[in-house]
Amino acid sequence: MGNIFVDKGGEIYKFVSENDRPVHVRFPVKLAVKIEEEFPEFFYYSDFVLNLNKGEVFIITDSPISEGSALIMHFYIPPEEKLLGEFNGKVTGINHDNNYPQGVFVEFTGSFRNDMTIFTDYLDEKKHLIDIEI
Repeated sequence: MGNIFVDKGGEIYKFVSENDRPVHVRFPVKLAVKIEEEFPEFFYYSDFVLNLNKGEVFIITDSPISEGSALIMHFYIPPEEKLLGEFNGKVTGINHDNNYPQGVFVEFTGSFRNDMTIFTDYLDEKKHLIDIEI
């Protein structure tokens, strides 16, 4: 199963394996998404599933983003919007099945592995915002 993070209403949990209990991340993480070349502003989402093994995120939304759209994603801590990571992505699918949450599948694009490691170090509390060098 690997590292899967589930954020539901500002509460984020890490799932490592199917047999282990989820680990609560001690701080809220939010997601802001900007659709490249379409809208200059960010749209904010509080519910998402981040699958690090597959390099993708599922964003739960009633207003899906068009398939094929290129995105810029900011994962941040509210309310000051302290940025934990910025990633590029592309919408690869839309879930319309009423038996599951509606939303969009986004695949990370470009070179993101190093930035993702830093981001997950924050979630795993191996790194703290105070560690950032200016």
